[in-house]
Amino acid sequence: MEDTNRISIKFAGMDGWARAVFVTQKECVYYKSVELMPHPNFNELPTEDKEILLRSLHTTDEFDGEPGWPVPHEYFELVE
Repeated sequence: MEDTNRISIKFAGMDGWARAVFVTQKECVYYKSVELMPHPNFNELPTEDKEILLRSLHTTDEFDGEPGWPVPHEYFELVE
C-alpha cells in the first residue's frame, strides 16, 4: 500500500555552506541536508548522491538557516 501522507519537496538551491535546501510545494517549509553538495547542480547528481542528501534532511527555519532536527527520509517524496 502506498503512503499518501508523504511530504512533497523539491530542490530549492544550495545555501552559503554548500548544503542542499529543499522546500515544500504548499506551505513553503524548508528542509536542508547536513551533507555538502558534491556538485552545484542537483539534477545532474547521480541517484546515489541524491539519496545521501535526502537521507540527511533536517528541519530549518529559513533557506540560509541552521539545520535543526533530523527528519526520516521516508517522510518525503521528491518532485521536480
